[in-house]
Amino acid sequence: MELFSTRLALRPWADADAPALFELARDPRVGTAAGWPPHTSEEQSLDILRNVLQGPEQYAITLRESGELIGAIGLLTGDACDYLEADDEYSVGYWIGVPYWGQGFAAEALQRLIDHARDSLGARAIYADHFLENTQSHRVMEKCGLSPVRTQTTGVLYPAGKRDVLIMRRLLVPHIERNDMNHPMKQLPERAIDEQEARDILRMGEYCVVATVDEDGHPYATPLSYVLDGDSLLIHTGIAGGQKTDNWTRDPRVCVTVAMDMEPVYVKENGEPGFFATRYASVIATGTVRRVVEPACARRALAQLCLKYCPEHRDKIGDAIEWELPATAVWAIDLEHISGKAGRRIPNGKGAVSPH
Repeated sequence: MELFSTRLALRPWADADAPALFELARDPRVGTAAGWPPHTSEEQSLDILRNVLQGPEQYAITLRESGELIGAIGLLTGDACDYLEADDEYSVGYWIGVPYWGQGFAAEALQRLIDHARDSLGARAIYADHFLENTQSHRVMEKCGLSPVRTQTTGVLYPAGKRDVLIMRRLLVPHIERNDMNHPMKQLPERAIDEQEARDILRMGEYCVVATVDEDGHPYATPLSYVLDGDSLLIHTGIAGGQKTDNWTRDPRVCVTVAMDMEPVYVKENGEPGFFATRYASVIATGTVRRVVEPACARRALAQLCLKYCPEHRDKIGDAIEWELPATAVWAIDLEHISGKAGRRIPNGKGAVSPH
């Protein structure tokens, strides 16, 4: 089986990969960070390839366009990992060759394998671990939604002995098919608006309210700044996260509300008793949240947000993004269903409508 992402192809290993594997794995910076010694010959690389890397759910990470080998990634079950507790839990291990560091490949490969484990293997949880000093791997795991669980002492091959590792975990929910959450807004027919007008409201709205559910089933909603980008809403949070990010990392399904043109009015017509009403335009949308992990995409999203809210300071946006990006997480809400209504025409006391 081959797995594809935007830039990568994850494929089974072949004997012909041994020379390229050796060139990457001979660098001590790679193996030392993962607890195994650097390879010393192509023959050794071939032996490891045949006896370790050609096992079930083990993949060579290659560039999708050129086929160039850049690293390795794979899943382990409880038989090979002592901290897994159930058959539907997996541990993931990965490494990227030094020439390809700093380009987001590790996070892209990890996210693709997590999706595969959830969608094809029915995984309920994904675990990973890293040495405490390996902050680079920690950031990769955080980008893909894993959170710290505990520190554990474990044996490693290189250098031989005991090392402390931080175990991280991401709980998974089944893949959500399109329209699974489509619950159209209940509305009077004369107040319904079409999808294009609903999208216009999303585009022009000032803030949105994002509703999630915590692990105990309690609802949680919070207002957020956002910008519409195609079929997604782009939002940002602090890198440390909080209740909302904990909720949508565990269950990415969310409901979003945007309201605008709110105007309370008093209507009195034809000598009849008056009444109070509200003019409004609103949208309810459902979708799923994902972390925007590519630095270029995150910068673009933050630039769009800055332009929406502070267009008069557009010349300062670049510097501000570079200053804040290390402390900022960018997220995309991929919209599945949009429904809207508008009360721009106020009903009179007899059920007719009065123009706005």
